[in-house]
Amino acid sequence: MEFDNLKQTILQVWKGFSQRDQRAIVVLGGVLLCAILYFLIWLPSEHVKQQAQQKLALSQQKWEWLNEQLPKVAQRAPVLPASTLKTTEALMQFIQTQLREMNLFQKIEHIETQGQKVVVDFKEVNAPRLFRWLSQQEQQGLIAFSADLKPLQPGIVTAKVIFEVPK
Repeated sequence: MEFDNLKQTILQVWKGFSQRDQRAIVVLGGVLLCAILYFLIWLPSEHVKQQAQQKLALSQQKWEWLNEQLPKVAQRAPVLPASTLKTTEALMQFIQTQLREMNLFQKIEHIETQGQKVVVDFKEVNAPRLFRWLSQQEQQGLIAFSADLKPLQPGIVTAKVIFEVPK
């Protein structure tokens, strides 16, 4: 009912306008509708499209730069010290040097070669320091073939670590 009353009121007001005013209102309504469509739909979507195109162009530039850098990185690949070890004697010397640098050499109970392997026995060694040393060896390309650790007390272990000449 209220809708019918509203409709009747609007029709009465509309008929109160002259035909020229009615045409002007219709044209103004059309212009207003076009402005609303432009500012609320077209302009924001065009702005989003431009931002997406800029992001795409930037991403393509980064991709091209990365592809250009790939051969340069491949050429500069570092030679890991352990990859140069070809004999058991060289491996033994490398391990002893690394043990001295980490102040673990005095903790060695026994070190010997067995074929292409070097066996390092620790009697009582600080576990965190031993793990740091093993991690350092891994970063230099030398990975333990096997490691046997037995806890003695908190932070102290006995260990037998076997390294193999890198192939």
